[in-house]
Amino acid sequence: MPRSTIIQIALATPTSVPAPAVDAASWLLRACVAFADRRVLAFGAPGFKKDTSLGRLFQQLQPEADRFVIELGGVLAERLPVAEGQSEATLDVAETKAAEGHFCLSNAMLRLHYRKGDTDRHALCPAYALPQFLAENENEFSAPPHVEYVPTVVTARYVITGADADDALADHLECVVDDFIAGINRIVSATIVSIDTTKLNILVPVYNRGSFPWLYLLIRGAGDQLDAHLVSPSLLRTALVQQPLDAERWASFCSIVDGTRDIDIGVKAVQTAQSYIQAGALDFALLLGAIAAEVVMTRYVHARLQQEGVPKKKLENVEKDLTFSIMLNTQLTALAPADRKPDTALVAQINELRKCRNKLMHEGTCGANHLRIVAMVAAAERFVDYIRSLES
Repeated sequence: MPRSTIIQIALATPTSVPAPAVDAASWLLRACVAFADRRVLAFGAPGFKKDTSLGRLFQQLQPEADRFVIELGGVLAERLPVAEGQSEATLDVAETKAAEGHFCLSNAMLRLHYRKGDTDRHALCPAYALPQFLAENENEFSAPPHVEYVPTVVTARYVITGADADDALADHLECVVDDFIAGINRIVSATIVSIDTTKLNILVPVYNRGSFPWLYLLIRGAGDQLDAHLVSPSLLRTALVQQPLDAERWASFCSIVDGTRDIDIGVKAVQTAQSYIQAGALDFALLLGAIAAEVVMTRYVHARLQQEGVPKKKLENVEKDLTFSIMLNTQLTALAPADRKPDTALVAQINELRKCRNKLMHEGTCGANHLRIVAMVAAAERFVDYIRSLES
């Protein structure tokens, strides 16, 4: 390994050059908006019902013709490049439900941390507006705020409908979050294939819900009514107190970390596929689902054939002939116990997954829509569980 040269550098701070195109397309990038650090909106588990004692969200907001406009904002892990001489951009992003397809980027945003009374707060603020914000809020600070230079901030607006804000958010916010993250990933993908890799590498190629401790939510009703809150897309990233592992899961975790037990690549692949679905990176989800199904089935079929007396050397010689299709449609059914044969409907779904994987690999497109890919990945997860039950 070549010897590294280590030098110390002072980081330059960004200068703010407001882009006129952003002015009408983003509230968050044109104002200093404050948030309480430890109060977030979170999604309940499927089937969860909110008791009336918890109240209604944003009751002060009234809809305008049963419509609300919301703006989501997220701080990325990196500072994505924009046009030379610019610090901001408004982009038309395809295949998104954002208003007019607009996403806004800024590389000149600050995060100010301060305490107001007994509450820790922070504000997102454009660099050019910092002096004004400090002057206008001087009496709120118990001490001068800490100024943090954050990476790229991305925003997009959506129109949602509902009789009140609570209903509108309950019906639409989760889908909006997924669409917003998918739009971010389209921007990141375009960046990856457009940069000069000798000068810059993008280290986070795919964002998902777990990439953000929170997203910023601004919601507007009739007139100039506007409110703001933090939204937790994943409580795993937001929670300050961890969800503990029980004794069995902790022992399993430790055995994988210390190397006494191998990671089940099939389980890892199908679990990771779910993260890619949340990210809107459906092609990657499809590939991982297919990998998971093929890996666990190949492992099981080879192990059973050896149990039936087929020499390992013979299996290696005919490995190319034991294709995914042959194992799935003949060998698996023949080798599984009589009382635990694979479900024909599940096999049909894995066949569809296999064919879509092949189409994607050979033609660059799988020809399946979002719902079909979600269903196929879910089938892959059930298939992995089935194969593991045969192995236990």
